[in-house]
Amino acid sequence: MTVRDPDAAPEDRAALASAGLAPWRARRVEGDGFREEVVWSSLRLAYGARPAVVLNGLGPEEAAALQELVLAHLEELATPRRPRVALDVPAGYEHLRATLATGADVVAVDLDAHPAALDGDVDLCVWLGGGSAGPEQLAALDALRARGGALVVSLESHALRERWLGDVPRVAFVRDPERAAGARALAAHLGLELDEALLLDPRGAELADDAGHAAVVPWRVRSTPDQHDFRDWARQPNAPLVFPAPTAFTLDVERLSQLGFTGRALATASPGAVLAPWPDGERTLAELAETAGTPAPDALLCAELASDDPWRGAVLVLADGALLGDAMLDDAVLGHRAFLGALLERTLARAPRAPASPRAWRACSRASTTRRARAGGCSCCSPRRSRSSCWRSRAASAAPAAARGSGRASRPRPQPSRSWRASLRSRRASSSTPRATAATA
Repeated sequence: MTVRDPDAAPEDRAALASAGLAPWRARRVEGDGFREEVVWSSLRLAYGARPAVVLNGLGPEEAAALQELVLAHLEELATPRRPRVALDVPAGYEHLRATLATGADVVAVDLDAHPAALDGDVDLCVWLGGGSAGPEQLAALDALRARGGALVVSLESHALRERWLGDVPRVAFVRDPERAAGARALAAHLGLELDEALLLDPRGAELADDAGHAAVVPWRVRSTPDQHDFRDWARQPNAPLVFPAPTAFTLDVERLSQLGFTGRALATASPGAVLAPWPDGERTLAELAETAGTPAPDALLCAELASDDPWRGAVLVLADGALLGDAMLDDAVLGHRAFLGALLERTLARAPRAPASPRAWRACSRASTTRRARAGGCSCCSPRRSRSSCWRSRAASAAPAAARGSGRASRPRPQPSRSWRASLRSRRASSSTPRATAATA
């Protein structure tokens, strides 16, 4: 064990920063005011060549559970597990499935028939393509988030039918009452409102056929980088994202507040987007272009719902699940591959995150109420992960370089975390004792 006092040895600050050790600001009430102090109180756990875990901001509340917390983290370092992803998607998402399988255990589920498939081992649920959102399905999603698991869903109320007749593109929008009811129920449960209209954008995406014909069509809504806000993500798409047939939605701020969510738009349509009445039957591009609509500038296409409780998982909402379909991910010109890589790093591989072991969760939860109120998050939510060992970074190798800030917030907002298991599976006894190094003051 090594004790460091950075104030007495300023030359150690660079070494501590490179190890992920950082100070935090503590407030002390004095009379009618308060005083802030910079406190160094960190612990770094390392085991062999595996990525280290950094516990920043340890306070008096953690002292009683510190031994159990350290043992839980060492146990996780000694016998790590692969993330587990529940995937409920229709045909046409093989690229997504293959990307997930490079570093996670992917389990195909059918939430319509078996909502109980989201058991305690699931870290991420990807539910795209629409479906029944009844009480059982919604309860299963809530239970997943309560365990810290992340959720990616799409709101899809209609199907798209495109074809070329000669050199003229034609389109039909197939409305399915059951599918639309499921989208409305899911949106209302998450604090969102669906717009019962067709979203069109004159600055749309290109539609091409095998004969070489191409045309820019307004129903394929294109979100360009100037309409993105991924500033809190470690990676950014830095290229257009295309939503072939999005279902427009809005944030119900009052409802989100009641649910304990903070909503933020990640991608929107252009300022020229409109909401038009649903057309009957098949229409040509010229006929659809003449349709009058209600202006819907910067209509939402992708939003992140972060929980105010740092122990609960976040939700990523897409206006069209085809954003992660094979046709979009196979197009190297678009930013869908980079978006997928950033999404996986955001939901499964980024720091800060909670330990997978329920022992660590129990140790933290005993001291977490005062701790989270004071610091904005539990100290065990910030293990330092090696970028080279992160499989999501390798899976997104085609993505542009990550845009990262150089500053360090004194108490960063905790982010959606990987879930901990509801029941602890027995682990094999390790023949060697993990090594721990500490820096405290």
